[in-house]
Amino acid sequence: MRFPLLITFIIFINIACWAQESSNPDQEAVKQNIEWFFEALETQDSTLYQEILYPEGQVWAVIKDQGTIKYNTRYFKDDIKRFSPDRVITETALDYDIKIHQNIAVAWVPYTLDINGKFSHCRVDVFTLIKVDQWKIINASFTVEPDGCKEVRELIED
Repeated sequence: MRFPLLITFIIFINIACWAQESSNPDQEAVKQNIEWFFEALETQDSTLYQEILYPEGQVWAVIKDQGTIKYNTRYFKDDIKRFSPDRVITETALDYDIKIHQNIAVAWVPYTLDINGKFSHCRVDVFTLIKVDQWKIINASFTVEPDGCKEVRELIED
């Protein structure tokens, strides 16, 4: 009789430990911040955008176009000036791989992006966040490859 009770206890402990691992509040906060980033882009909500970003944060783009690679950088504060209700940017995360060490986090996020309902591209966002009073995005780097969707799907299937 003791053996089934021991097995039940071990299973319960394993489930309890697994549940604690999957509900890391910092990981959830980082993921939520990135989702708010996507929401702010889609709704062109400059207030939300400013709340989730570190003021001097940057955006880096790596754009592959006709065999050449172009690099582009700008500050988040400059992006806000370009917000327009006529431009709906719908970025959809396909997966989240979040790593955290103390007050710094990195999130690898494959995505698809539509502009005004029309497919633009897909590839990978890499967000760097720091925890000040709350998690703030300090950097967003991304690739733009209109034909990179097959590779993105392979990345998330591995």
